[in-house]
Amino acid sequence: MKSQRRHELKTNALARKMEELPDLWRQYANKILLGLIVIMLVIFLLRYRAQQAEEARINASTNLTVAERAIQDLWYQPLTLVGDQSAMAKNRDELAQEAENALDAAMRTADDPQLRADIYVARGNLNWQLANFPALPAAATQPSMQLPKSSSDYLAAAASAYSEVLNDPLSRNHTALTAARLGLAAVAENKADWDSAERYYNQVIGDSLTDATMKKYGENRLKMLNDLKKPVLLAGAEHESEQSPLNLGPVLGPAAPTTSPSAAPDFSPFNLAPSQAPPATTLPAAGR
Repeated sequence: MKSQRRHELKTNALARKMEELPDLWRQYANKILLGLIVIMLVIFLLRYRAQQAEEARINASTNLTVAERAIQDLWYQPLTLVGDQSAMAKNRDELAQEAENALDAAMRTADDPQLRADIYVARGNLNWQLANFPALPAAATQPSMQLPKSSSDYLAAAASAYSEVLNDPLSRNHTALTAARLGLAAVAENKADWDSAERYYNQVIGDSLTDATMKKYGENRLKMLNDLKKPVLLAGAEHESEQSPLNLGPVLGPAAPTTSPSAAPDFSPFNLAPSQAPPATTLPAAGR
């Protein structure tokens, strides 16, 4: 009898629980539904932010590529427009503006430090190119053919951009770090600051993560510094240059993918054959 009584009590208790379920559902349904909505919104926002970040990265990379191509064209332009000063000035200004606009757009959307490091290197390359662009004789009487800034101003802007890459977290992009060091060495050579140039080349050489090609270039460049310290009279120049025509400047163009730090950059003016180098009369001179 007792066991039967216990069974009846349990059955009655279960029945009462079942009867209370509708009331519990009515009491907590809104809270449960609200919780589910919040979870779904969080998932949606996370996916949306990830999609937006990826689109921003793609846009920044695309703009960086546009800028790098314009900078490469700016490097080769004096070789293709020799003698036509008006066309050279017009094309120079268009390429510089195209690169500047693309770099500004890339920097606005780039959150990844690796990508930002590449953008700073490209900005340094652009300013170095403008600092060393051949002076156009016609610009003396036609202000419209002059650059808006002086060579020293462009060199200062180049050094500032390169220096950004020396700091963490941008320095974790080691391909960009090597390019920035070489760029700073090129700026130092422009200024005849041989001690600084030597220091940056030694940083390239002494870093175990430096690409072998760039390390070899740094070693060769370091050996040349003794010759570079000697004033060189350029053919057709009106003054002595403190810079050797061997200084072709920093690495230009798209950097190697950051996932493959051992790869060399796609383009480097250092590798130009002697016949491709600009004529001595068009080479930049320090102190211009």
